[in-house]
Amino acid sequence: MLSHSKLTIVEQDSPNKVPILLQGDLTPSVMHQYESACLGFFEGKEVAPEKQVRKILTGLRDGRIQEWISIDRDEILNLTFVEFMIEFKAGFLPEDWEEIVMDP
Repeated sequence: MLSHSKLTIVEQDSPNKVPILLQGDLTPSVMHQYESACLGFFEGKEVAPEKQVRKILTGLRDGRIQEWISIDRDEILNLTFVEFMIEFKAGFLPEDWEEIVMDP
């Protein structure tokens, strides 16, 4: 049986633009690409740590992610980017994703 799922991709017009995470299934690899693009954006635009999470939320285009954000928006906005990524990975990657990545 064929899977009808579609993997998401990260788009970014330039390092000074907010990274866009399109709708689709997340993988550890895509999550890493997104995280790296965000870090480059923060550095290029000199985004203060307390504003980093707020600045990237508009680039998260998946409805499931937008729903998660809307439910816990105030709490999410108070997270550091590192804390946000921990929560994001916990919510949208398989529970054992780190073990899967480490398997040869």
